[in-house]
Amino acid sequence: MGVGSAFTISMIMAVWNLVLVVVILALIAHRALQQSNAPTLRCAGGKEPKLTLDAGKQYHTFLSHVWSTGQDQCAVIKRSIQHLLPSVSVFLDVDDLEEIGKLESYIDASASVLIFLSKGYFASRNCIREAKQTVAKGIPIILVHEADPAKGGLTLEQSKARSP
Repeated sequence: MGVGSAFTISMIMAVWNLVLVVVILALIAHRALQQSNAPTLRCAGGKEPKLTLDAGKQYHTFLSHVWSTGQDQCAVIKRSIQHLLPSVSVFLDVDDLEEIGKLESYIDASASVLIFLSKGYFASRNCIREAKQTVAKGIPIILVHEADPAKGGLTLEQSKARSP
């Protein structure tokens, strides 16, 4: 290889490893800087808001949706909320559901319920269970309406007509 001694090869390898360590540390520092500049909601003084939950509540919000037309959108909603409020606790079935028979208890453990209204919502037995429990317990409702038919949307009039 044109290298005269084992010592020279050792030195070349040591320098190469040092360069790799420096590059890795620079990448880690760059990533940390990006994370610190990530857009998050801030209160006066630049601090993140302190999110609290009443006793007996585990989730700030519960995402109620029908799988066929709302699963992907609700996953995006959850990740977006968590991006802006890293300490928020959002229930999403694919992440948090342990037993379908406990739907009502998940609602009870939530401070609010976001209903993602899309095609088929009112035809889903489980969505009806979630909506009924929310109303029965007087839990605040956030309504998000999907209007784009290409994404499983429907008009509000169609939703009202299908609502029990």
